[in-house]
Amino acid sequence: MDIKILGSGCTKCDKLEAAARTAAAELGVEAEFEKVTAPAEIASWGVMATPALVIDYEVVLAGRVPQRTTSRPCSPAAEHPEFDERSSASPTTYAAPRPEPG
Repeated sequence: MDIKILGSGCTKCDKLEAAARTAAAELGVEAEFEKVTAPAEIASWGVMATPALVIDYEVVLAGRVPQRTTSRPCSPAAEHPEFDERSSASPTTYAAPRPEPG
């Protein structure tokens, strides 16, 4: 699994990375993590608010740090149940999936 944390390197970006690493470890998922801080590269993902989480070339969360939950939400991140989209009052931006490089 390829996981990217998009953001400037702020505290929220660090919290998002920690949450993603914890979730991957708890789920027993092997993942490669990459921090993306270059504004041009972040913009290329169509992300307008950071931090953002990209899992396997799909933006699944943007503009906030997810709340931990034990329920399994019905959302674009449904196959990643550690992120509950219903927990935020602020809007979340989703971009169309980018094609895999190659």
